[in-house]
Amino acid sequence: MAHEHGEVLACALGHAYLCLALTFSGRHAEAAAGDVAAERLRAIDHFNGLVALDVHLGYLHLMSGEFDLAIERCELGLRRLGETRERWARGYLQIIIARALFFQGKYAESAAAACGSLEKKHELGDIVGTAYCLEALAMLALRQQRSERAAWLMGAADTLWDRAGRRMGGTSLMEELHRQAVKAAQEALGEDCYAALFRDGAGRPLDLVVTLAVTDAGELPATAGRQRPAGLLTGRERQIAALVGEGMSNRDIARQLGISKRTVDAHLEHIFGKLGISSRVQLATGLSPTAPSPERPPPPPGPPGP
Repeated sequence: MAHEHGEVLACALGHAYLCLALTFSGRHAEAAAGDVAAERLRAIDHFNGLVALDVHLGYLHLMSGEFDLAIERCELGLRRLGETRERWARGYLQIIIARALFFQGKYAESAAAACGSLEKKHELGDIVGTAYCLEALAMLALRQQRSERAAWLMGAADTLWDRAGRRMGGTSLMEELHRQAVKAAQEALGEDCYAALFRDGAGRPLDLVVTLAVTDAGELPATAGRQRPAGLLTGRERQIAALVGEGMSNRDIARQLGISKRTVDAHLEHIFGKLGISSRVQLATGLSPTAPSPERPPPPPGPPGP
């Protein structure tokens, strides 16, 4: 339809997402539509579309077993992003690199890339991206003979997959890897022990799990409180809490911080859970007027790109 109506941008982006859909469907040869997308996006110099396509083609190479090409494509995307503050695409580029390095047996480099991605995805409230990272770190733990860590990481990831609706986008190859990982962990620990650790990981606060994951912890702390103290708020969450205290709406906060309203919504959900509250009024009245205010960034120069 876009082609028929002369909608050049829509047509280019359509080819880019066709590439991704075909990749998820396992139709890798047909996913070469990405080449058409690249030509069209370059012709109109569409930066966001080209970066998104780097993610799509990096994942295509990963699923096709072309690990060097996957890394090469994702590194191109990272270079394209340069020193920008962009996190969403950067996080996906990093996790694809992490998986490719995993398949090449480069476990230390894989873990570093996965942790870098996890921090970005969790900060953004990207449920799917966070789940991908936790799952990747669980598989790395298995290769390192750390089955207990793998079990609770997979439990934490599983709760996120439930919210997303489908594990790994339903990709058959990734589903098979997951099945093999679960089987290996159950054989190493015993099914009862695995199930207990899995449930424990699923029941812990996500902020705690992410912190333990990126610091390479092997165990969940036995005394980890079910109360979620305010001290666990991230820097971004403290910023948002302060702006709520100033009476700003979620949409205004999103505009002020240069992020999407959906991201602000997700951060507030995390904040409410950590502080054990359920409303903006409770959050605003609970802020200490004598507490140091987090640095308030200047408004962005324009609305976020598509």
